[in-house]
Amino acid sequence: MYTICPGCTRQFEIHEEHLAAASGQVRCGFCHELFNAMERLHDAPLSNEKILSDQLGPDFDVVQKADGELQPEPEQTLEEEPQFDIPAPVEDVLINTQETDTGQELETAISEIGIRPSVYEIKTKLKKEISEVKEAQSNLEPEFKSKLEAKPELEAEPLEDSIIKAHYDFPNIPEVLLEETAVKKNWSWISPFFWTTGSVITLLILIAQLAWFSRDKVFMEYPQFVPYAKQMCQELGCRIIRERDVRAITLVNRDVRLHPDYQDSLLVNAAMKNELSVRQPYPRVQLTLFDTSGSLLGHREFVPDDYLDSSIEIDEGMPIDSPVYFVLEVSGPTAGAVSFEFRFL
Repeated sequence: MYTICPGCTRQFEIHEEHLAAASGQVRCGFCHELFNAMERLHDAPLSNEKILSDQLGPDFDVVQKADGELQPEPEQTLEEEPQFDIPAPVEDVLINTQETDTGQELETAISEIGIRPSVYEIKTKLKKEISEVKEAQSNLEPEFKSKLEAKPELEAEPLEDSIIKAHYDFPNIPEVLLEETAVKKNWSWISPFFWTTGSVITLLILIAQLAWFSRDKVFMEYPQFVPYAKQMCQELGCRIIRERDVRAITLVNRDVRLHPDYQDSLLVNAAMKNELSVRQPYPRVQLTLFDTSGSLLGHREFVPDDYLDSSIEIDEGMPIDSPVYFVLEVSGPTAGAVSFEFRFL
């Protein structure tokens, strides 16, 4: 196997034990460059032209076109003796820092077998010729120079134009983002506003419901709201006074006599009182007449409009623990009536 030094392009023979000694790392005995021999292994020696082509790349082709094809020198087979240094393992290098360099020995071996440094000289010569060719190209006429030059330079596009084009390549992205941002900003104050408004409305509805179901006490404390409640109940068909307990209404005074103006009629003067803790609606009053044997002669019911004076506000209900006077006029079969009974319905 053969390897090539990347520094001076010299070619050496190498064996597997040399590669295994330091993981393929070797040092050239001519230019003292350390390189990985495994990356440049060849089964057979390469020609000088091949080595130069690999090292110089496109520059080598330029020289070939300018001066003609170079003729490689005959290859000489190297002896089996290695012409390079194999670096010792890392541990040995750290311990034996004073180890003798074998570069001089390799140079001596090369001179003994008669290898000329022709490749190195050719490389120097080629570099010189390349610089001359490039200098000659710069002196060509403009019309020929334009043909030899590469593609014409593209006109530089202003940065602002490219930014504008890039913007229009994706027209929907900024608008969508702006719309989403605007919606978020709008909802940032709309959402709390609706939550606050809804909470206030719900609270007012709850307060109104509680006040309505306790309207008897509310109207007793705030009688100025009674007219509004009366108007509302006329539309909805409800009662202003909610509490009703006729058992809490007692008859405190009564006086039954013949009517002074009408024959076969009775005139009843009475007073009743509401013993409930709140106002309650005025009741219906039922009057029943009996004869001497206790037999029923007749009965009649009176609504508040029949027995109350027009100066009394019926819708406000009966006042608490305050007597209310009323008058009943009874006509019909009243002859023989010796007893009577009052009932509140």
